[in-house]
Amino acid sequence: LAGSERLKRSQVTGAALKETQAINTSLTCLGNVVNGLYSGEKHIKYRDSKLTLLLKSSFANPSARILLITNLSPTEESFQESMTSVRFADRVKGIKTDESTITANTEFDMEYLAASKDFS
Repeated sequence: LAGSERLKRSQVTGAALKETQAINTSLTCLGNVVNGLYSGEKHIKYRDSKLTLLLKSSFANPSARILLITNLSPTEESFQESMTSVRFADRVKGIKTDESTITANTEFDMEYLAASKDFS
């Protein structure tokens, strides 16, 4: 994923608009999973997005390492987006996982993904 896009700022239309909206939806779901793991919630909503379902085994594995590359812009007009990216990266850095975050049905989740033809 390239990152969130401000629709008004990017001025995309047609198929690019639909793709941008799908990316933003996936990133929102990813943010919800990260926030849930960061705050220690009992139920993490991995199934809200195919992206988060695909990444579930990485997030739930205590021995897994997560690499997040954050791109920041030095321009004043991008300051708010850059700060949002920094806050998100900080939450990812603070994720704590243990054996209790690993849920059953991983095999079912992978079958669900394989049966789906559209990964948007």
